[in-house]
Amino acid sequence: MEKGEFGDWDDGGISEAEVLYHNGVFHMFYGGTHLYGPRLESIGYAYSLDGYNFIKYLRNPVAVRQANPNAAAFAEVHAIIEPPFIYLYHTLRYEKRDNKHFPWFEDLGVQVLVTQRPFSLDMPVLNIESLAGGKTTTLADSPPVSLGHITRLALTAECTYKANAEKPIRIHVRGSYDGLKYDTTDLYSFENDFKPGQTARKTIELDPKVPFIKVLVENQDQSRSVSDIRVIAALGG
Repeated sequence: MEKGEFGDWDDGGISEAEVLYHNGVFHMFYGGTHLYGPRLESIGYAYSLDGYNFIKYLRNPVAVRQANPNAAAFAEVHAIIEPPFIYLYHTLRYEKRDNKHFPWFEDLGVQVLVTQRPFSLDMPVLNIESLAGGKTTTLADSPPVSLGHITRLALTAECTYKANAEKPIRIHVRGSYDGLKYDTTDLYSFENDFKPGQTARKTIELDPKVPFIKVLVENQDQSRSVSDIRVIAALGG
């Protein structure tokens, strides 16, 4: 498969790609970049019936780097097809991090493509072993949750309280319109169910009003820690 024509999103070439054979078709997911400027990569899709001649999807790219705030490149793509979802695992490079610019930092990223509606997908947001009394997690502890294509959103909070616990944890939801700068006031907040000496769980349905959210967890008990904290976002559309 050749790079795009001049002016196309992938006219600068493609990076490592993976081909999967599924339901009689060869599927390729690949990173592509523009010819001029820094190598800023998004993910495209192409298919083939013979494994040699690939046809590019007309609505490429299927996963744009801007979907992940501060992302410079989705590269070196590997895919898992589990209908109705396609999981695209990739190298995640940042435009800027810790006052250093691309390409000095790399993480493992994942994009999830949905092939049909309606759908529901559970996304882990926070998983914390222990939170000391009176402490609150930071925005940096939470990944950005993108709500651009989401019509239904629910958050589930779960934790285990000490036998002598006196107060529940509180979940704070902060909104953002660019995924980089987050509000200093809560978009939503709620307390988890409170059961001293037990594991408590509570689910709240929210209205996805903004493109991005992050979650903070506050331990309102000033003297006792809380353990096994999990926050899960159920995304639907």
